[in-house]
Amino acid sequence: TVVLPSGSILQLGKSTHKGVTGYDLTSLMCGSEGTLALTTKVILKLLPKLKAEQTGLFIFPNEDYAAQCVSAILQNGLLPKCLEYMDEMCISALHKQKIDSILPKKAKAALLIEFDAHSIKEASNLLKNAALIAKENGIIKTILANNKQQKDKIWNARRLLSESVKQLTKFKISEDVVVPKTNIPLLVRKLRELGLKYDLTTCAFGHAGDGSLHVQILFNNWNDRHKVENLLKELFKITIDLGGTLTGEHGIGIAKQAFLNLEQSSEVILLQQQIKNVFDPEGRLNPGKFLPIDISESIKI
Repeated sequence: TVVLPSGSILQLGKSTHKGVTGYDLTSLMCGSEGTLALTTKVILKLLPKLKAEQTGLFIFPNEDYAAQCVSAILQNGLLPKCLEYMDEMCISALHKQKIDSILPKKAKAALLIEFDAHSIKEASNLLKNAALIAKENGIIKTILANNKQQKDKIWNARRLLSESVKQLTKFKISEDVVVPKTNIPLLVRKLRELGLKYDLTTCAFGHAGDGSLHVQILFNNWNDRHKVENLLKELFKITIDLGGTLTGEHGIGIAKQAFLNLEQSSEVILLQQQIKNVFDPEGRLNPGKFLPIDISESIKI
């Protein structure tokens, strides 16, 4: 249920399993970043939770092996519930903050992997199959969560990654770029090269299982901001060249408006502005977000 700026109330979506009557306005609203209408009611479809989970950590001698292993696991037809990537600096940040983690201090990269299934045996077998693939892709250690306490330790470390990395420096810029899963190794390598090129500290962690990485740029001197901006411009261009997208979770907002034309043509951007004008002709809802009032500003860098 949404309310338009005019005051009109619209009931969208369907209660049936299938339904393709008219345009998919529900998806339009969900993807509009609050710029088209106010959502007042949401009915969600729930999926049954599988009974068993098995969690593990794969430790690697470097980031390239870990990134390549992500592609190998997925290309072999395994579909983990979660597949999270952590590089050396992120792991080091956890230890500097004395986070109670079972990650080895000397780990250069790690994958947190979790399978769910109808039974513990089935989930364990899936994890073992993933470990066999990892063996062929440079793994040096496997850590299995044998009980809830160990599982909680593993996940606690992952949840505290962002805050731990933030403590390493005065300023941290975080981006949520996404690439096809097979291109994660290239993205990891390119990020490292960009850090060296601009003499900035970079690291990454995130949802490697769906190609989404939270790229971090760290710096202590605000005067280095221009270098950060140049690095981001290159990062976004590389992301698009790899078949990726500018944002997987956080939206375009304001910060990425200037880069929208890297991914979308001027015709597509204009069409979205026209849709905005139909729903919100006075620009009252979330003004200036995603699409600027002057569209010419969003199609040039």
